[in-house]
Amino acid sequence: MAKSGPGACQVCNSPHRHSVDVALAHGLGHDAIGKRFGLSPHSVQRHKANHLSPQMMAAVQHALHPSAVDLDALKVSEGENLLHHLV
Repeated sequence: MAKSGPGACQVCNSPHRHSVDVALAHGLGHDAIGKRFGLSPHSVQRHKANHLSPQMMAAVQHALHPSAVDLDALKVSEGENLLHHLV
């Protein structure tokens, strides 16, 4: 579990940590990730430098190659997410 208090990683303590890690693994910019998840770009940059090894980044990328079944589930999930944001 991530520590809390001074010096704690904001990304590690965020409920969006997995999504941030995925975004970083896919090369999205620190500014865009920070804005999307309500984190400072510097926190995102420090998280990548201090908590994501190249091996972890490769593992995240490798794990995200969806199958045909996953694509169907993603289509439904993204449709529901879009509706949620519109309502």
